Amino acid sequence: MTSLTIKPGTGTELLLFGMPFQIVESIIGKPDRVHVDEESNKLWDFDAFRLRLTFYEEEDFRLGYMETTSGALLWHNQPIIGKDINEVLDLMKKQGIRDWEHEKSPADNPFTETYFSENQWMMLHVEFNCVARVEWGAFIKNLDEFDWKYNG
Repeated sequence: MTSLTIKPGTGTELLLFGMPFQIVESIIGKPDRVHVDEESNKLWDFDAFRLRLTFYEEEDFRLGYMETTSGALLWHNQPIIGKDINEVLDLMKKQGIRDWEHEKSPADNPFTETYFSENQWMMLHVEFNCVARVEWGAFIKNLDEFDWKYNG
């Protein structure tokens, strides 16, 4: 995986939200670490890709969330990790994403800011005025049903 292109609500060019973990493993291999969170979801870490994937237990361990700090992350063919947050927000505005909620200095890390787009189910974590980490997840169709993109 040389690049990682964000596709909001879908996943990436290779990994689709809704994929079972067995399919993901056949595409990118075994994770370096597996963690089970307090809700029994499985989190997979891939060091080489600087990528974390979350498989939801209540959804038969389907892929539902991704996060990365990789410089290979692209948004409309533009890298965004390490870029000035204002440049990234301008780039996203050009693609119609303008609904960012801004949280300055959360209590657990006073040097980090976050920007969250509920419509895109995406979060940008900012340090030193640059995007340091991006998270994005599957869209929800109604109160309790995901809009899975993988239907295999």
